Amino acid sequence: MSFVGLDDPVPYLRAHSVRAIGSKKLSEEELFEAVNALISILNSDPHPRVRYHAATKLGSLKSEEAIPFLQERLKSDKDCWVRQQCAIALGKIGSPKALPGLIHSLTHECVNQTRRYAAWALGELGSTEAIPVLIETLEKDPSEWPRSYAAWALGEIGATEAIDALTQQSIKDKSVEVQDAAKAALVKINK
Repeated sequence: MSFVGLDDPVPYLRAHSVRAIGSKKLSEEELFEAVNALISILNSDPHPRVRYHAATKLGSLKSEEAIPFLQERLKSDKDCWVRQQCAIALGKIGSPKALPGLIHSLTHECVNQTRRYAAWALGELGSTEAIPVLIETLEKDPSEWPRSYAAWALGEIGATEAIDALTQQSIKDKSVEVQDAAKAALVKINK
């Protein structure tokens, strides 16, 4: 199967072609080809908008084969929007194989919005392995967005070991957003 427009010289048209992949039900063979084409685009397209849409589509196709490539782009892509979309895609895929890349992003990423989406994705995965790094993010991240999403993720995971940290942040965090997220997480954990 050939995907029309993926080699168009105009980035906007390539991005549009990427978004069109999977708009109809794909056979197993077509899905395999689509995933490989999207991985190639994610790894090599010079335009960030096209890579962004490739990451988005890989997440919507829930392709576990794409996890190592999404993790690599999450760590190394120069464009923060592409990195953010890679974190979201990994959360949508929902495989524990994504844990190392997401944890690395949460602890090493310089852009707070990317850390925010890494925390969200860890909550989507629901892995207890992420609890220590989520607690650390909740308590120490300088930005409110990663802290509030870490609180949400701890609630999604049902992290009873985070009750003390969530209680403290629900009272003392300087951000009302974080306080509210911590309170909601506590309610969810105590159900």
